[in-house]
This record gives sequence, C-alpha cells and structure tokens, in this order.
Amino acid sequence: MQEIEKNLMYKFKRKELLIRAFTHRSCSSLKESYERLEFIGDRVIGLVVADILLDKFPMAEEGELARRHTAIVRAETLAQIAISCDFGKYIKVSDNKDKMQSNVKILSDVVEACIGALFRDGGFEAVNPFVKKHILPLLETNEDDLKDYKTRLQEWAQKNKYGLPVYEAIKISGNDHMPEFTINVKIKGFEPVSGKGKSKKEASQKSAYNFMKGNKII
Repeated sequence: MQEIEKNLMYKFKRKELLIRAFTHRSCSSLKESYERLEFIGDRVIGLVVADILLDKFPMAEEGELARRHTAIVRAETLAQIAISCDFGKYIKVSDNKDKMQSNVKILSDVVEACIGALFRDGGFEAVNPFVKKHILPLLETNEDDLKDYKTRLQEWAQKNKYGLPVYEAIKISGNDHMPEFTINVKIKGFEPVSGKGKSKKEASQKSAYNFMKGNKII
C-alpha cells in the first residue's frame, strides 16, 4: 500500500478506497470492486485533462482540444500509466492472474478507479498531482499523431475516393472476464484485414492499424 501511495503521490485517510481500487469484480461483489470508483474516476480525469488542455493550448480550437483529450484519456494511454506505476502486480483477481493483470482494459480501469479513489478521499487537490505528473509529458505530441488509426484510415480512404471503411465483428472468443474480439475492416478494392483486441474498440483500431501497415499507408 505504501508503494501505491507513493506512485499516486497521496496518503489515503480511507485505506479501504485504495484497496477497492485494485479489486476486480471476479473476486468481489459490485459494491466492493473497483467498478463504482472507475465510474467516477472516468469523469474526474476527463474534467482534469480538459482543464489542463485549456491552459496548455490557449489558442487551440475545440477540434484540436477534443483530439488531444481523446488521445490522453483512451484506454491504451491509461494502461501505459498503470504499467509505468507497476499497478498490475497489485490487482486482485480470482483467476488467470498474469493474463488479466496485463489486460489493457483492466489496467486502464484501475487507473480510473485510483483517480476515483483519490477524488473521494481528497477531492481534486488529491487528484491533480498524479494526473499532471503523467499527463503533462504527453501534451507535446504532434497533432497528426493524436488521430486514432480508424480516423486516419477513414481520412485516407475518403481522400483517395475509396469510400468509407466498413468494420465487421467476425469472432468473439474467451470468457466473460477476458473476451477477445476479432474485427475485419473492408475497403473496396482491397483484401479485408482483421485485428484482435479485448474490446470492439481496441480490435477496430488494431484492424485499421494492420490495414494501414499492410498496405504501406504508414
């Protein structure tokens, strides 16, 4: 717990909040798992990041701010924060421990739950140091790099008059705790390309990336 508090840059008054932030629903009731903290943490980080962006980019238009916001609060970015803080080893799960603790969705959920726990225990004053430490280094990213692969593929397809990409779920495997989705992306005149992920969103992004990589667009 001391290591986690050090990474979160905050000492909890209500330790049970911190414990709950790392408890997966597979080994607890809904009330005692991280899901409710994740719910509020998602809203809190969204607001804090939006506030940071307004200060950092005073001349940016709403569209650029929205793209930067999406890039920062998406699951892949939050999972990287969890990895940098070594949160995976603290997550309490009932089975498939190693696999679940490296799951992008679970890692990002835990970061949101931690932010929810920080907020519930100490308000925005407790949240800001942790968020700013991990978010500020991400703000210098080139705007072109902020566009997700689905957006980049759509822009490329429209620019070259291929029409809109079509995404189709072709397979769902795994169990309830760890589903794996396979999604195809189709563009007229090209072979379909698939991608896999722990959510439909992740699989769609992966299929768009695989399409662009395979056809030497990126």
